[in-house]
Formats: sequence, C-alpha cells, structure tokens
Amino acid sequence: TLQMTDVRFRKGDAEGFIGDLHLSPLPGPDERPEQFICAVIDRTESVRERRNVLVASARLRQSESDLKERLKEMAVLRDVLAITGQAHRPLAEVLRQVVERLPAAWQFPDLAQARIQLGGNSVQTPGFRLGAWSQEARLPPGAGVEGVLTVTYPELPPETEDRPFLDEEQALLDDIAAAIAVFLERHRDEERLRDSRERYRVLAQYSPDWEYWLGPNGDYLYVSPACASLTGYAADAFTADPDLLRRLIHPDDLPAWSGHMEAPATRESPDEECLEFRLRARDGQERWIEHICNPVRSADGRYLGQRGVNRNITKRK
Repeated sequence: TLQMTDVRFRKGDAEGFIGDLHLSPLPGPDERPEQFICAVIDRTESVRERRNVLVASARLRQSESDLKERLKEMAVLRDVLAITGQAHRPLAEVLRQVVERLPAAWQFPDLAQARIQLGGNSVQTPGFRLGAWSQEARLPPGAGVEGVLTVTYPELPPETEDRPFLDEEQALLDDIAAAIAVFLERHRDEERLRDSRERYRVLAQYSPDWEYWLGPNGDYLYVSPACASLTGYAADAFTADPDLLRRLIHPDDLPAWSGHMEAPATRESPDEECLEFRLRARDGQERWIEHICNPVRSADGRYLGQRGVNRNITKRK
C-alpha cells in the first residue's frame, strides 16, 4: 500500500487542491496485482488551517519575544528615572549607576557595553571597548553641558546580519539622555539651593527674628534659633514636626493662616501685606506674630519652596 500526504493536485485551468493519495493493489489469481484501488482525499482546508496555526504560533512566539524586549527596556527606563530623580545625589554616583544599568535593556546584554561622556569626563562599563556596531544619543541643549551616551558591541552578535540594534533601543537611549539632562539641570539647582541655604543660615543664625525655609513638600529645611524665644520650642522640634506651628496658632487666627498657606507654589510674587496671628507659647503666654514669606524659584520658574520670617510684635500690639 502506498500513502502520500499533502500532495498538490491540479484541476485543469482552475486552482488545484492539496490532498492525501492512497494506492492499494488487488491481487489476481496468481497473486500478482492486476488492479489497484486509488483514493484521493481533499485535505485543502485542514492543511490550510494547520499552516495558519503554524503561522499564528510563529507570530505569537515573535510577539512574546518582542514583549520580553519591551519589558526589559521599560524596566531599565524605570530604574534610570528613579536614579536620576534624586537630584541631591552625587553626580558621579548617578552616572555610574545609569551606565551599569544600560546594557540590560539591549538584545544581547552579555555582549553590550555602555559609556557616558560628559564634558571632559567619561563613565563606562568595566572593560569598555568601542566596537564597529554602536548607538549614540546626545544630551539635549538644555543639559547645559555636552554629553554623549554610547551603547556598543565590540563583536557582532550572532545571527544579526550586521544589524544588531533595534529601532526601539535607539528611542530608549534618547529617552535616557533626556532623563540625564533633566537630572543635571535639577542637580545644578540643588547645588545652588544648598549654597544659598547655607548663606541664608549664616545670616539667620544671629537674627532676633524667627527665620525659616520650607522645601517644596512643606518640610522645614532650616529653622533659626530665634524660634525658641518666641515659642519655647527649639528649632529641631519644628523640623521634626512640620505641623507644630499650626497647633500653636490661636484657633481664631487659623482660617487666615490656612488660606495663606493653601497654595504657596502658585504665589508668583512676594507678600505685599504681612499676616498677623496669635500663638500660645510653651510657657502659656500669648504672643502676636507678624509673618512674611516669599516663594523660592529656580531660574526656569520651578517652585523650590519658600522662605519666611516670624517677628514678635506683641509690644507693638
């Protein structure tokens, strides 16, 4: 018996079909075949369905592979944004962590190497060697310094036919360059803010008025020693408990205070009028306070907190 599967048959001028061919001999009187039984079964639909399943499976495997690549890229980008989101951290430490994380997002992380060139400095993965297959992204002009991010393969990865990089990888490198540029800008702001805060602290340290500096989240960055003579509480009591002042304010004056503090980030200019309120000091005495505060903004207008002064005007009242 002869059996042949997935045979292509022609039907004259019309489109053919795919079928199975079965051929069985019928023995004659002397056991020699004289006749044959031939059966042709049209399997066109089942073959087409099987092929469609194979194609769909191949597409699914490719989709799974693409999804894994995207998840790798998203994980690295998430980590880079977390690293660069901490403007107070040392620049060298941030760049080192970013460059160490970069290769994990590429198709062949074990072969990829990375480097960040910033001004005259360079941070790179151990054993970095620039290969013929590289991707680059330059920092945008807003970074304030020339910089280049590079991911390279010193040797061509297998089965890539001289095209080892994906378009999505270039887009990811561009996004990371933009994240570093934002970090550099905020890092400079943070350094200027620290310098300004230190100068402010030196001046306020010896002022008879209660000087303070709030960060953008409302926590105290600095409280001058004069707060103790007005409230009976030392400076570290206010830094440890940002809501302490509010609890000391006279209940009748709380609405005015709350309205004043409701949206300091939207206040575009210094106070034109002073806010006056009463507070009860630790020794039980009631004191009148004159309050003035001003928003602190970066060069590009971002809100960095506020400076304020509380002055004892009890005798004046």
